[in-house]
Amino acid sequence: MRNLPFAVAVAAAGALVLAACGKGDPQKCDAACRNYATLQYWELADAEIARTAPDKREAVKRQKVIDLAAKLEVGLDFCVSKCEAANNDDQTKCLIDAKTAGQVKACTVAE
Repeated sequence: MRNLPFAVAVAAAGALVLAACGKGDPQKCDAACRNYATLQYWELADAEIARTAPDKREAVKRQKVIDLAAKLEVGLDFCVSKCEAANNDDQTKCLIDAKTAGQVKACTVAE
């Protein structure tokens, strides 16, 4: 159940790219979905780590790295399938190129 909000975020990324019909590149879609989910995850995780006592931050960060790997797989297939269906090369590229959570959010804003 702890993975549900993260799965919803990953699925939302896939749903937001539904703008066209066709078949997008599965490898690019995988990269876009992973980047979207990773940047979103670390935005929240970094805030939590910053609120942690300084002597416990490294342990919390190590656990967050482990948690990310497991959580990525929860909604990844759905996101990739939605990205492929959307066949939106510009948005996929935007998600891949993004370096911050704000940038990936900007990629998913409907125009």
